[in-house]
Amino acid sequence: MNGGTFRCAEAMTPFETPHLANRLDVCRRISYIDGDIRIRKQKEVKIDYFRVKKNTLLMFYKREGFKMRKRIIIALSIMLIFGAASLTFAGDNPLRSEEKKVNASFAALIPADKIIDVDQFYQVYQNIMTGKKKAYLIDVRSYPEFDAFHIEGTDHINSGLMYTIPKKIKDPTAEIYVWCRTSHRAKYTVGFLYKYGYKNVWLYKGGVVGWAKAGHPFVNKYTGKFKITEYRKHPSDAENSYRIR
Repeated sequence: MNGGTFRCAEAMTPFETPHLANRLDVCRRISYIDGDIRIRKQKEVKIDYFRVKKNTLLMFYKREGFKMRKRIIIALSIMLIFGAASLTFAGDNPLRSEEKKVNASFAALIPADKIIDVDQFYQVYQNIMTGKKKAYLIDVRSYPEFDAFHIEGTDHINSGLMYTIPKKIKDPTAEIYVWCRTSHRAKYTVGFLYKYGYKNVWLYKGGVVGWAKAGHPFVNKYTGKFKITEYRKHPSDAENSYRIR
């Protein structure tokens, strides 16, 4: 209060000096109103803060959800592509899986102790070649395969002619060792021989591939004895690059 004028400190509003009590009361009201406005503004700021935070979280979850859905869609697409590819390959040869089952059923006829690897077979081979034991060593690959190379001194019967073996080996207890390129055809042959009634048939599961990888020699009627340094199932590009043959 100065020179008949009063200023409310809270509201910064000038009043005339008469009726000081009334003016003080008005000042309190203005102060209260001003404080209420500040409180409301603070509340609005807080509400806006939480609203922004909520919206931000919603946007984050939506964005992450979109990424997750995208990943799931990509994964499902890949699965569908591989599934379609497998069906396509199966469609090219639908009987392939059935043939494998049949081959496995013949392999199941072979006793586990009658299956040997390349090292065991090599020892058997040495004993037979040196006359320490007697047994039949039968290569069941095709005729062209056998003519190209074979283990020296071994027998040969095409797997497609396995039914002729009982005419040639009449002793059901004869010791017989069978192999092919790897083991697929040999499993059929050995399985059939057990079905025929033979009791002592062995499967050499490595075949000529295992024999070559072990570094053991082969022979043929054209070149004599030799070793295969690199076994190939199919001709190389260099081999197929000839011009006249």
